[in-house]
Amino acid sequence: MRIGLTYDIQNEYGFEDFDVQHCDFISASEVSFLKNTLEEMGHSVFLLGNCNQVIQYLCNGNKAPDLVFNMSWGFKGRNREGLMAALLEAFGIPFTGSDAYGCSLCLDKLQTKLTATYLNIPTPMYIEISSETDFPADFPFPFPVVLKPRAEGSSMGVYLAKNMAEAEKAIKHLLTEYHEPVLCEKYIRGREIQVPLLADENGVHAVNILETTMPDGSPVALYDAKLKHTHMVSKKLADIPEDVAHQLGTYAETLFRYLECNDFGRADFRLTSENEIFFLEMAPLPSLQPGGSFHTCCKLSDISSSTILDRIVASAMKRQK
Repeated sequence: MRIGLTYDIQNEYGFEDFDVQHCDFISASEVSFLKNTLEEMGHSVFLLGNCNQVIQYLCNGNKAPDLVFNMSWGFKGRNREGLMAALLEAFGIPFTGSDAYGCSLCLDKLQTKLTATYLNIPTPMYIEISSETDFPADFPFPFPVVLKPRAEGSSMGVYLAKNMAEAEKAIKHLLTEYHEPVLCEKYIRGREIQVPLLADENGVHAVNILETTMPDGSPVALYDAKLKHTHMVSKKLADIPEDVAHQLGTYAETLFRYLECNDFGRADFRLTSENEIFFLEMAPLPSLQPGGSFHTCCKLSDISSSTILDRIVASAMKRQK
């Protein structure tokens, strides 16, 4: 099959060095991994790049691929993760992953929380702050609180404030840096949990339950962008009771299907010492990089790199029939 690979890498947007404030880009090594693995599987793969590059490619009269493997997360704006999917939809080109609406909806953390609440999936208490004049006199939950931009990925801008002074300073910075509302959530002490979701012949299901810890095995206090991208963490299959694992998988699958996402994804949770579950966010186009949460969980569950990509491709092509 002739497959085009779409993606956004940082140097195409003026970032030559890693910037923790703007780090929601795929790495060049992941692009190479995807291309090489798909080629080893027998596909003919070529690099399409970002949205502008795809537009130029198609408008120059080039032949459309049989399938686009979409790993494009865009840059700026609450619809950025859905732009590539929308473009491919407009041109009638089959692609992997969720559609434009699903990608944009999942990027908006507030809308995803509201959907989770509707489905009776627990999520941390929160308030939203839209401007500097919108500061509350107090929070409806105790400090510390987690602050995050409403519509960003890769843990960009996630901050733990221990008191009101820290919260006010961080919120002002986030409003200025990202030009979007800030979610202020009740901090959940506990374990950092990821649930990768992957298609098989019967639909999309939870692969397993992964836990991210500090290298010494202690819980991650806050999985912010700096910690995530410096890889100073360890990942393992979560040692939790069977009923808790089943509930995590059920929550992840239920939300993924209700949002009408496709092929693969990842749901993130916090799990307290009493095994209370709190949903954090849904990633409809998670990184597939070896060493990342998705790939590690699959590897520890005896699912190879080629099987991951084969299932994603097969699921995407099945939708075209």
